[in-house]
Amino acid sequence: NSCGGLAEIIPLTSDLQAIRNAADNMIASGSTDVPLGMAWGWHALSSGVPLTQGSPPGTENKMRVMLVLTDGDNTAHRWSNNIDSRMSKICDNVKAANITVFTVRVIDGNANLLKSCASSPVHYFNVTNANQLTPVFEQIASTMSKMRISK
Repeated sequence: NSCGGLAEIIPLTSDLQAIRNAADNMIASGSTDVPLGMAWGWHALSSGVPLTQGSPPGTENKMRVMLVLTDGDNTAHRWSNNIDSRMSKICDNVKAANITVFTVRVIDGNANLLKSCASSPVHYFNVTNANQLTPVFEQIASTMSKMRISK
């Protein structure tokens, strides 16, 4: 399956322009492999190799948050035909690593899998129109700021 070339991963950074540039250069095409993206997100949020910019679990005054956004069912995975089962295992491990998981289903995708992957029901969003994304991101940002204040 052709996926139009994979986007380059950028390590955690406070350079907002680098993040915007990376997002602008992503091209959606081909198949969907949410577990692969989650695994790399987990690496990015952790302090071990291959991406070492993340903070270890329990680091004071640091929140580790993953936002999983998809517009389709898992359709391609290089290791297994049971992609959803692999995603469930990754979700469990990410949450066990004390990473808060928000999931956003955009129009299509396995709603039950994404709901169970989210840290709680309020961490799951079902978007039926792309115009709803901005308010969803604003709500996620608000939830994160409330989490920071309460910790």
